[in-house]
Amino acid sequence: MSSLQTAFVYGSVIALSGLAAWLLSGRAIAQCVNNEERSLAHVPGDDWPEDDWCAK
Repeated sequence: MSSLQTAFVYGSVIALSGLAAWLLSGRAIAQCVNNEERSLAHVPGDDWPEDDWCAK
């Protein structure tokens, strides 16, 4: 039982850190898209795949 609890704690920590990294990368991508909008004609409400924006 104790090993299950340990696994749950580690899993929660990994999930939370992954969520935090995802949120931070999402903000960085959104900022890059906002910068790109200045030089590209963009129709408001258009949805683009996030991966196509920002140099990797």
